[in-house]
Amino acid sequence: MGLLEQGEAYVQSGVTVYEKIGDRAGQADSLLQLSRMCFWSGSFIRGTSLMTQARPIFQELGLIENYTFTLVGEAIPLVLLGENQAARLRAREGGEVARANSFLRFHAISYWVLGMADLADGEMHSAHAYLDQSVDIYRTIKQNDELGWALAALAFADLGMGYTAEFLNHICESLQIGGIVRGLFPLMLAIPAVALYMVQRSQMSPVQASREGLERAVELYALTRRYPTAANAPWFEAAAGKTIAVAAASLPDAFVERAKARGQAGDLFAAAQELLGEFCSDSAK
Repeated sequence: MGLLEQGEAYVQSGVTVYEKIGDRAGQADSLLQLSRMCFWSGSFIRGTSLMTQARPIFQELGLIENYTFTLVGEAIPLVLLGENQAARLRAREGGEVARANSFLRFHAISYWVLGMADLADGEMHSAHAYLDQSVDIYRTIKQNDELGWALAALAFADLGMGYTAEFLNHICESLQIGGIVRGLFPLMLAIPAVALYMVQRSQMSPVQASREGLERAVELYALTRRYPTAANAPWFEAAAGKTIAVAAASLPDAFVERAKARGQAGDLFAAAQELLGEFCSDSAK
């Protein structure tokens, strides 16, 4: 049993204990903590179920901030699962409660979810608008780790809109934040966005450079998919994986397999540092 599984088992035992002794707040807090662990293990369906169990308890106890988090928090795994309509519903519901209570962080999450859903559906204009608002709120409240998520998602929208300079600025800031806070999720979003950028650049490059760019894109995407959060989320395939796979079909199979193997043996933080040196110096030119 790995460390994450051990942690889940420990917290699950806490849920049982709190339920037996009638500590409703402790039970709901443990359910919420367990749902966060499910995010990292890629157990999204279980995570949403746990939030659904915690929500009425928080509401009953008048813990409105935690109640609001279960709304916008449930929308996160839903959007990663590709359940875009359900994610939008939860995000809007949570966003309304967040606005009414001045919970700016949860308001930012609601915009992020709406933008992520639109990215997956190819609605780049509305995705860009939502994600721009999410970034603005995160900057205001100085929530740097989640700002990294929002910047990476906004970079996807920049690519879709053809805003290359903005893409480079946003992706560099996201990579920097991921490195500073040692945040996996900002990098899980940022690195596939860079892979998509490499695919775009390869289409305008000489043959050798094009091949190398496509191999690198395959490698970076495979690196991201090493992590259960990304591997179990159809959102990544919709937003990046399918496009990369189509472009990589022009490569010999052996080249693709070698690139995937390099990615699966790589390190997310080391790759982020390498990309910072490569692309952030370019963006400053």
